[in-house]
Amino acid sequence: MFDREKAISELLDNDFSDIFNLGQDEGAMLESILLNGFKGYANFTDEELMQELQDRDISYLFGDDDHDGQPDEAQEWHDFDPDC
Repeated sequence: MFDREKAISELLDNDFSDIFNLGQDEGAMLESILLNGFKGYANFTDEELMQELQDRDISYLFGDDDHDGQPDEAQEWHDFDPDC
């Protein structure tokens, strides 16, 4: 069964990570939100949530088998140890 709350939480975590580590792609995302608005994940359909997870390559958290086992950028930043 699709867990909407977990999906929304993962997308929010991914957004915060991207925004705090702004690169060119993330800056474009933030610019788009500021210019055009954002309807909010709570207003997404399950299909829209799943598509957003797939677009960010984090749908494997919900049973999508397309994940290659490698950490995504957000996970790499989360696991980053500056003392290494």
